[in-house]
Amino acid sequence: MEFDLDRLVRKDQFLEIGIAAIIQFDKDKTHWALTHYGPRPDFHRRDSFVIEM
Repeated sequence: MEFDLDRLVRKDQFLEIGIAAIIQFDKDKTHWALTHYGPRPDFHRRDSFVIEM
């Protein structure tokens, strides 16, 4: 899948990225990420966005 970031982000703006996924097998879900800060997975926590581009 490709995204045209020129329509979303200014050229002088840095991106903070957290790579994460929720994988579901039947009814079981697992949470995967480069980091999870806190007791539970939370993909909205800014301190989990560990890649800056």
